[in-house]
Amino acid sequence: MYEDARTKDEAESKNFYKLVKYVLARKGTPEESTNAVVLEFLKKYHLELIEIPEEFKDLEVEDDFKPARRGRTTPKRKRVLTKSSKDLRGYDAWRAFDRQVIQAEGKDAGCGKIMVPPALLKRAFGAPQWTKIGFQGSGSYDFEDSSLDLFRIFDYKKTDLYHGLPREPEFYTTQKNLRRSEKRRARTWPTQEQFWALETPEEFRVMCNDKADWPKFRKWLRRHLRTIEAQPDYDYDTIALDKFKDEMDLCLGDFDEKGVLNHEMAVFKWDSSMYMTEKEIKALPEERRPVSFTPPQYFDLAKAEKITLNKYEMKVQEIQAEQEKLSEFV
Repeated sequence: MYEDARTKDEAESKNFYKLVKYVLARKGTPEESTNAVVLEFLKKYHLELIEIPEEFKDLEVEDDFKPARRGRTTPKRKRVLTKSSKDLRGYDAWRAFDRQVIQAEGKDAGCGKIMVPPALLKRAFGAPQWTKIGFQGSGSYDFEDSSLDLFRIFDYKKTDLYHGLPREPEFYTTQKNLRRSEKRRARTWPTQEQFWALETPEEFRVMCNDKADWPKFRKWLRRHLRTIEAQPDYDYDTIALDKFKDEMDLCLGDFDEKGVLNHEMAVFKWDSSMYMTEKEIKALPEERRPVSFTPPQYFDLAKAEKITLNKYEMKVQEIQAEQEKLSEFV
């Protein structure tokens, strides 16, 4: 062990003084300001304070000399950073309505912000949902990705829904208002319709659940928006309405069309026989076959009578009942 340590120490000393002689040979030459090895050595050591021992003065330094690297020489193992991976292979996201990020108010900590035209968001994903933060926002979009992580995009204090209706034009041009900084200066704010029709980028806040891969979702969102931006005629609401119009119920469909109300309740219509074939139903004994129930009918309110009772009337009824019993014995 001692011999190994001594051999290693001698090799390091030999390499160091070779490096000193290499730098001394280039000191004061144009190479002093261009050679990376010389520049790095002069940053760490004062050359005039280094004295070469006798046993190292005869060392020969080659022109292509390269100093040995100190510290760890073995290559580092490749690190797999799944959180920072932006590879979109096998990744997808979609608008979600059944699962949403829990949010109390607009000031809740988010995972980032994006700048995107509101009109482009509306064309790409349809009309926004009503926000969960009251008057602080005018719309939001909820997304779910292939990792089942949740994201929410929403505007924060961007419309007159929060700031109120505009005042007279003279109010915004007063000297008192113009002396304020642009951030604190009073100004008019767009309505909800005007805001979601803007083609200029506006700031949106983004929230996500814990451990969600926000950088990957952001990259997917930007790629999808670029695709929609290249198609000026694309409108999600129009395409979705044409595709699912026949499947929409009365509350979401066309009110000009005559709706059909369903009076059959599933609890009285479906039973275990729906999972059986006709042959299995016939082979089933009579006593084991499911019984068909009839839904109860609501009573006719037109024939109902209003009855009002008080303590006096109840007492009179009790006395009359007792008299009827006594009359039977007379």
